[in-house]
Amino acid sequence: MRHSYATYRLAATADAARVALEMGNSPQKLMRHYRELADKREAAAWFSISPKPRSKDQSLVEPGTSRSKTLDIAQFWYGFLVRVDTGLC
Repeated sequence: MRHSYATYRLAATADAARVALEMGNSPQKLMRHYRELADKREAAAWFSISPKPRSKDQSLVEPGTSRSKTLDIAQFWYGFLVRVDTGLC
């Protein structure tokens, strides 16, 4: 993802200093690795990609409840990380 962003953002803006600031990199490194790998047309196509809307069958809310599957996963990982950090695992 990072390499794609750098490639297509540099092609879209032609502003290495700006893209370097956005990415926390140097303009020299961007120019060395990502210059001329894509053109403006390819960059526009890449940045126009978006996910398809979810159908009702792909809901993140469990049927018959208001609980989010995402929330359950986040709570699991938070609990796991707390146990690891405190040495309980």
